[in-house]
Amino acid sequence: DYLLVGTRDGVLILYSIVMGPDESLPNIKLVRTLKNFSKKPVMQMVVVESIDLLISLTDSTIFLFDLKSFTLLSQMAKTKGASAFAVDVQKNGRNESRVRLCVAVKKKLQVFQWKELNFVELVPDLSVPDTPRAIMWYNNSLWLGFRKSYYVIKLDSNNDMFELFEIGRSPEPMIVALKNGIVAVQKDDMTVLLNADGKPAKNFTITWSDTPTNTSRYLEIRLVDPPTLVQSIEFDRAKLIACDKYCYVASANSVWRVQPVRLSDQLETLINAKEFELALNLLDINSIDEVQKVQQSHRIKSLLAFDLFAKHYFQRAFKYFAELKLDIRILIGLFPGLMGEEPLINFEYPIEITRLPATAEQNGLTHLADYLTIARNNLITQKKNSDPEDSIEGKKRDSLLQVIDTTLLKCYIKTGNGVVKSLLRLKDNHCHIDISVKVLKETNNLEELVIFYESKGLHERGIAIFLFSYRIVRVRYTTALELLKNECKRSDSPLNGFEKIINYLQKLGEQYLKLIFKFSAWVLKESPDSGLMIFIDDNVPEVETLPRGRVYKHLQTFCPELCIPYLEHIIHVWNEEGSEFHNDLIKLYLQEVENEVSKSHNEIEENAAIRSNRTRLVKFLKESNSYTPQSLVTFFPTSRLFEERALLLGRLGRHDQALAIYVHVVKDDKMAEEYCWRNYNSQGSGHTEVYHHFLRMYLSPPDPKGLGIKIDIAKPEPNVKRALEILEKYYDRINTAEALLLLPPTMKVNEISSFLMNVVEDRTSRRRKGLIFKSLLYSERLQVQELRMQYRKHYSNISEDKSCRVCGKRIGVSAFARYPNGVVVHYGCCTDVK
Repeated sequence: DYLLVGTRDGVLILYSIVMGPDESLPNIKLVRTLKNFSKKPVMQMVVVESIDLLISLTDSTIFLFDLKSFTLLSQMAKTKGASAFAVDVQKNGRNESRVRLCVAVKKKLQVFQWKELNFVELVPDLSVPDTPRAIMWYNNSLWLGFRKSYYVIKLDSNNDMFELFEIGRSPEPMIVALKNGIVAVQKDDMTVLLNADGKPAKNFTITWSDTPTNTSRYLEIRLVDPPTLVQSIEFDRAKLIACDKYCYVASANSVWRVQPVRLSDQLETLINAKEFELALNLLDINSIDEVQKVQQSHRIKSLLAFDLFAKHYFQRAFKYFAELKLDIRILIGLFPGLMGEEPLINFEYPIEITRLPATAEQNGLTHLADYLTIARNNLITQKKNSDPEDSIEGKKRDSLLQVIDTTLLKCYIKTGNGVVKSLLRLKDNHCHIDISVKVLKETNNLEELVIFYESKGLHERGIAIFLFSYRIVRVRYTTALELLKNECKRSDSPLNGFEKIINYLQKLGEQYLKLIFKFSAWVLKESPDSGLMIFIDDNVPEVETLPRGRVYKHLQTFCPELCIPYLEHIIHVWNEEGSEFHNDLIKLYLQEVENEVSKSHNEIEENAAIRSNRTRLVKFLKESNSYTPQSLVTFFPTSRLFEERALLLGRLGRHDQALAIYVHVVKDDKMAEEYCWRNYNSQGSGHTEVYHHFLRMYLSPPDPKGLGIKIDIAKPEPNVKRALEILEKYYDRINTAEALLLLPPTMKVNEISSFLMNVVEDRTSRRRKGLIFKSLLYSERLQVQELRMQYRKHYSNISEDKSCRVCGKRIGVSAFARYPNGVVVHYGCCTDVK
């Protein structure tokens, strides 16, 4: 390895650096000193090894040297006045290099490409808003840092340039390309991570202890993801850093090389400090033997997982347990007494095993149950795909499943999880019989015990418990209901009336739905209005949870006249949105109308009952958004109920047919206008064109035969006068160009002058409002920027030596609080957070 150093005196120094056998101390040798390399200070150098080229910026000009002999090849006269440059080297499949050079000359960018032993102009000079202080190539883009902000130029046919953001308090712009398509850009004391398009690549930034500068006392080494401080090294007035294979730091008269400590030593130090995640990140970014990396990673993750468990971070702990694939019995052993006092497996835990506090134990058992459920599913899948003749492996698997299922049962009972019955109902549950029976009896889960006996085929024992625990309860319910039924009609009985039996049935809940249906049928027959309260009472929470579909079918069977009030209640009160309920209510409303029509002897005039039912039907068709019009339109008659048909057609987005019915069949302009207003303000299909259809009804009336109705109507004539009224009234809701195309060719301009003036005034008003709004937004932006600048005047410098004024300990990267007088303390030491 060689190191080239360009000095302020224009001297070029070449060093040879060879690592020693122990990879610790390098052997440094001065190879060559070129005192006449330049008459002026060397400001910037780049080596292009693939073409043996050294590019130097000195005396505000770019010079090209042969890398082997350091003889001057050429001086790029065009670059006179250069302040910075950047080189891009790309290799193609034929091991050839494409070298591009960008030079900043005042407010111009000169872009060259290496061709035939010289740099030739690639594109015309690019103008930029200021003199660039930092330049970096990235793919086919140039990233620029100016005195106040960052820009990106896309080198394509348009050479588009856009601004990223301001550099803030940073004295100099800094840009560097990282791996995985990420560009790091410095702003204040933060490094922002962007993608190739200048958008945030990560949802976090790297925050330094102070604003990075070219003259700093410290070199900070941090991980990118997660953004963690690894090390801080102090230097004496360092002002330049260069990183490639190694990292070099230079001051005015010294150069240091920074190289990592041996990986094994770093890992042990971090493990002893319990910085396991940092150790994993360090291991991940180092290139070592893959087998060794896997072994070290397994060891560190194991220590991390147990450490997280000891700190009660159960979710993260079990995530690592799953990745490590530890024996299930090891994890169960983390909960003393869960599966007996004796451990299930001999294992030396890296943490002390003690009984967890009650709240932590509940949380830990919940995560253990989730982990065991996944492990159980994997074992069941393996069992299905395994060789049935492999009895040894099968016994091991069944033994492990027994441990898992029995532990799951205990976890569910201890945490109050409601899936105990679901576990016991599984045909392939492997719960240990004696242990499970003991646990269920001790916790008085007799109903679950019945299910367990049934799943295990222990029917005699199950029947005994069934008679003891469940059947008696069922008999008590049945006896009580029979008693209430017999006593409700006796006038001298305290149980007289339907109220007691209704209240009783309401409180049973979905669990006893068959029982509710059995006795409610009798109540519905004796007192329909009272019986309906069994299913719609808002004061009893169990009523609202009953399955509405089954309740509705029950009412259809035993009391059809209650179907409408039941559906109205669940839709209007309980906000039921199921389309089947909305569709059925519309059909019932329609049936009511049809029944009244069939009773009426006057086919022309509607009586009060018909009008009332139609009003109810129309109102619901307008308000409900849950019915399916395509399935309902066929139920409506084609010779009447035209308003209802128009509403359904409107919901289907067929506004032209709906308006044709309003205008030419119902002949109600007011109703048509109301329809347009309602649909224009909605988000339905074609809502923006509804007024255009309204206008067309008068200028180009449709043929009534295409409306799908059976009524004789003569084809309407155009009504230009009414069309002009619509244009003048709704000029802002109709497309002007399309409206003009609809007008007759013989129409004179003065006849539509009022419409055109309205359109012009409306467009002018909108533009004026837009300009005012734009000005207001700009003013608000200036106010916000001013407020931001005021806030940024106040900052705190948290260095490595900064200590808390309360406890005296170093703050470091801990959360801190700052008082108005500038005093900084740990967030935990702050007595008044407000």
